[in-house]
Amino acid sequence: MPGIGPGETGVDTMRRSLVAGLMMVTSAALAGPAAGASDPVPPRTSSPRTAAPDTTTPAAAVLTPTVLPGLGGSSASAAAVNDSGVVAGTALATDGRYYAVQWTGGRITRLPALGGSECQARDIDNSGRIVGGCMTAAGTFKPVMWEGGRLTRIPAPGDFGMAVATSKAGIVGTYNVPGDDPFQTRRAFRWRPGQASARTITAPIGASAEGINDSGRVVGAMRWLWADPSPLGQYRAWTWSAGTQTQLGTLGGGTTPNDINNAGQVVGTSIAAGSRLVPFIWSSGRLRALPTGGRNSLTAQALNDGGVIVGTDGSQERAIRWASPSSPVTYLPQPSGTMLSQGQDVNRAGTVVGMAGSYDGSAFRFVAVVWK
Repeated sequence: MPGIGPGETGVDTMRRSLVAGLMMVTSAALAGPAAGASDPVPPRTSSPRTAAPDTTTPAAAVLTPTVLPGLGGSSASAAAVNDSGVVAGTALATDGRYYAVQWTGGRITRLPALGGSECQARDIDNSGRIVGGCMTAAGTFKPVMWEGGRLTRIPAPGDFGMAVATSKAGIVGTYNVPGDDPFQTRRAFRWRPGQASARTITAPIGASAEGINDSGRVVGAMRWLWADPSPLGQYRAWTWSAGTQTQLGTLGGGTTPNDINNAGQVVGTSIAAGSRLVPFIWSSGRLRALPTGGRNSLTAQALNDGGVIVGTDGSQERAIRWASPSSPVTYLPQPSGTMLSQGQDVNRAGTVVGMAGSYDGSAFRFVAVVWK
């Protein structure tokens, strides 16, 4: 999660966080990597107008893309889907603001905000609880949850915070304390509804939380190699449970996790030889690369309890899927009229959510997508 960089206002940081989430695979084309951002952006190797589809690994024909309605603006992205098929995400409205939204049966609902300010939804669990962050009237960004359409501010410390994952075991996220270096000021937190305050997870300075499963195991990243100039190279993946911290290992370089399932399996992205971005799975105490078919810049973003994994091919700017950790990677079909896509989450039934984009020669337009 991005921290507040030197010279930024809270609004600047909120916008940067939203853009990173909505447009990860195209941020290099729009404005380049955001200063201080901690999430790796896959490098572009081709234009979205000229990138040819790879025919050696056909798209998963059983999944059909459906574009979800937005709020009238040029951007919408689905971030998460629960096992009931309810989708959470973020959409740009006609007033120029980003709002957290929920899609139920294909119908969009705008979620409440703090004082009418902008918000971002990051995850939804099987109870229907949604978590994310909202801007306050003072210009700071705070972690929040929505239950039954009601907004609750999560009592985490710091000037900037985001709740990133929720399960029946609780909510995790990251906050920043005051300071000039967003890496050194970052902390991971855990909170259960009803608690008076969020608890900082015991981890080295610069740690973030990225996911939590139903048994309460948390996965995150910690700053490891302070001298390494690459953002991903500075991090190592870890899990935390009942006070015990476990490092997940590496494929030769930095490692950042993105999701954990109820079997305790973790997926994410690592740097391998030649500075290649390689998707990984950690299972039964072992970290290994997922099949790539010789491609570079693949990311594994999420997995379900059955081992289906989704992510993005950063070089082709396409949503991808693995039917299992040992299966070949396949591309998800593009919605009509779009040329790039990103896979963000997958539920127990194998429904995938994310975003797709088009380019009219002067600007990108993004839509939220469900593949099922």
